[in-house]
Amino acid sequence: MVAGLALGYVYEVTKEPIAKMQIETVNRAYHSVFTDAVTFTVDEELTKVAAEYDMVGLDPSFNGIIIDEVDKAFDDSNNLVGYVFKVTTNQGYNGTISLAVGYSLDGTVKGIEMVSISETAGLGMNADTPKFKDQFSNKTVERFETTKTDATEEHQIEAISGATITTDAVVHAVNAGVAFINANSTEIGGGTNE
Repeated sequence: MVAGLALGYVYEVTKEPIAKMQIETVNRAYHSVFTDAVTFTVDEELTKVAAEYDMVGLDPSFNGIIIDEVDKAFDDSNNLVGYVFKVTTNQGYNGTISLAVGYSLDGTVKGIEMVSISETAGLGMNADTPKFKDQFSNKTVERFETTKTDATEEHQIEAISGATITTDAVVHAVNAGVAFINANSTEIGGGTNE
């Protein structure tokens, strides 16, 4: 009983700092993936649509992927410049991977940043390195594709050696977020936003 009370107390004491740290992690990721943006505001409507959206209906490779949150990105003049979305996939080798993706109104992926990842050290964890993440930066493509050889075309992402599953998970997550935004945002893809 004493141990249970102690654990309950520790939980209450640490709950708020942990939640604050998680919010700060996401905010840093958002600013990292969309450096042109100054502020981000949750798009309640698109986030609600995302919660109920059939991602597999867009593409079977999106199975196990959810869009957790969609935020509008604004510049220093308060002009909408794009979106940042947080995507979670269960396609990783060791479980779920959450990442933030910046996407401008002209259809350019501004960048990606890992929010949480627990892949194999020295293999899948290399997805959280600049060498891998920078492959997505400032690319205007309809869809990314994994390649096991050198990436020679704009839409190709070079697979992490020994971690093709992790590479595919990230590529599918980015593609899912882009497809969702293009299908549902009136500012980008002309979606109904309903």
